[in-house]
Amino acid sequence: GDDLPDCLNQLRICAADFVGLHSMEHQIVKAVPLVVLSSSLDVDTVVDRAADKTVGYFFDTSSGGNGAAEAIFHQLPKFAAKAQALALECDCEFGCPRCLTQHGCPQQNLGLHKDAGLFLLDAISRGTEQAVN
Repeated sequence: GDDLPDCLNQLRICAADFVGLHSMEHQIVKAVPLVVLSSSLDVDTVVDRAADKTVGYFFDTSSGGNGAAEAIFHQLPKFAAKAQALALECDCEFGCPRCLTQHGCPQQNLGLHKDAGLFLLDAISRGTEQAVN
């Protein structure tokens, strides 16, 4: 009904692929300082519809770059594992500023859900484990 929290009402108007990708990106950004000597403010994300697929981008926030987005590209499984641990340790229900939402999100934190991001982070982590074993 209409008595749902705002974050759940937003899920009604956002495509599932957008919600999952946007949430996972935010969770990875929160984990940046746990993996590299960089702040979570050094990298940002945007999710876009390209042709018939949804695409997520990480980008450095400083002019000329700072290496944070490149580190995510090269070490995605490590970032995913740290982001997953961070979100699982957080006691919020749907996502909060500590584990999910970002001040200054280019997409106004629209369509974020903690569990949707965790689903993708888990798939990245398990996919890597299966590839190694």
